[in-house]
Amino acid sequence: MSAESGRSRLLVVYPSRGNRFYVHLAARLYQAASVLDIDTKLVSAADLDECDTSWIRGVTAFVVNPVECALSGRTVLSPLRKSGFRAAVLAECVETNWYRDQFVGGIGYEAVIDVGFVDQASRHQFPNMPYRFLFNAPLPLECDQIASMKPRYPRSLTWALVATQTTERVRFSHELLSALGPECFLFLPDVRPVRPGAGMLSPAALKRALEKTKFYVWRSHHNYPYYESFRFLDAVLAGSIPCKIDGGAIADSAGLPHTYHSVQALADEANERTGEDLFEEHREFALDRGTLVDHLRELLADV
Repeated sequence: MSAESGRSRLLVVYPSRGNRFYVHLAARLYQAASVLDIDTKLVSAADLDECDTSWIRGVTAFVVNPVECALSGRTVLSPLRKSGFRAAVLAECVETNWYRDQFVGGIGYEAVIDVGFVDQASRHQFPNMPYRFLFNAPLPLECDQIASMKPRYPRSLTWALVATQTTERVRFSHELLSALGPECFLFLPDVRPVRPGAGMLSPAALKRALEKTKFYVWRSHHNYPYYESFRFLDAVLAGSIPCKIDGGAIADSAGLPHTYHSVQALADEANERTGEDLFEEHREFALDRGTLVDHLRELLADV
């Protein structure tokens, strides 16, 4: 890592437009680096040109979702050409177009950092782009919060589904209504650019909803094997039970949180096991794999 007066420096750049969870990811990386006593700046892509160029020179730069950063302008990332090391930070299935599109054009990167629960190096299709995996563990404070939780069920809402609207997801919501009942939080906005006041859920608003919800349910927007680690953390940090519905691609993958082959499989298990028991299973997964600070320390020593 870059160092000035013996102290390491890290610049975390996040997209001011696009998916809000990438803004949240950047903030968590910033917090983890701060715990490591790294001189860290958190800057939106739109404001990067206002950053001190002398500070950028030679710095290690983490660019969170470069494609979405470029929504603020094609040249907004150009100041980073003076950085010492640039890494694209993603949290995507490596086989999707959303992942592959990150490496077309742009300013060039020395590595891609994949944030999630499973190392996808064997499926990374860019041999000239070094791949690094960062396990998406909770922050130390989040670990304390998860360890001290005593959630009780039932809650006022049985299930929640939060995703951009597609025909398939509308059908999915009808399945959930039939199997789990109408006591739900359903948020299916149209796909559109993220702007202030655009009617999208903030992380804080999502947390408030999940604190009233027993099951946080989702399904991937693709057919590749993948587990969305941020959905898991959002659920557990709110005392909600994460429920990935998967038709079989990852249901038997070792080392991942429990998934369900179908909505009916979730409904059947909900009738057989208590909510407290199901939450405890996910609490154990969250706390048994260190902290994001631990994993970031190892990653930075490598890059």
